[in-house]
Amino acid sequence: MRFESYAQFLEDLVLYCALKDVDKGFYVDVGANDPTTLSVTKFFYDRGWHGINIEPLPYKCALLAEMRPRDINLCVGLGKKRGKMELFDGNEMSTFLEDVAASNIPEEKKIRKNVLTLSEVYDRYPPTGNDVHFCKIDVEGYERQVLEGIKDWRKFRPWVFAIEATLPGTSIPCHDQWEDLLLKNDYVFAFELAINRYYVDIEREYLLENFKKIPLFIKQNEIVQFEMKRLSFE
Repeated sequence: MRFESYAQFLEDLVLYCALKDVDKGFYVDVGANDPTTLSVTKFFYDRGWHGINIEPLPYKCALLAEMRPRDINLCVGLGKKRGKMELFDGNEMSTFLEDVAASNIPEEKKIRKNVLTLSEVYDRYPPTGNDVHFCKIDVEGYERQVLEGIKDWRKFRPWVFAIEATLPGTSIPCHDQWEDLLLKNDYVFAFELAINRYYVDIEREYLLENFKKIPLFIKQNEIVQFEMKRLSFE
């Protein structure tokens, strides 16, 4: 079969394989970026899913609001606690970490943003049925702070986490900086592809079998990446 991936590293197809039996599920996308290009959730939205997109850059959040009317689109940052922080606008490399921004983003590209916690967002916008089927986190080095914003792991409990697991702009692994938060809250490592790691709620351990089938799925099907196809016409 032919599948079109919109994500940078096939994250959407990995999650599709893992959650293939879920019909019109619910996602939380932290660092949602563009509604189409490099999007992990576009593939699911087109199949009737909906969810919460968290994107602190105003121009990207405006696109999400326009193109994702079924979704909740929040132009805020996420962190360990509520407040305000300086966001360094580096487009796909935007970050709240000054040391990450220092070598990549000019000082004038700094904007002040409201910051919430993941628990606050979930409490304000709980999904119908309460299940979050996956939560994707791509926050350029701010992963631990986002995870520390989960104040009740029994309440906010995605079936699957998909988390960027390398230092920003590199292939150097950094999951040792935040993985303990998942493991001690009864998530198990499931899969790794490119710069992302995937974790499954231990109560959904049966999903691990689906992750094992992903390499064969990729091998047996025709995979077209949206951005590559778009660039071929330029």
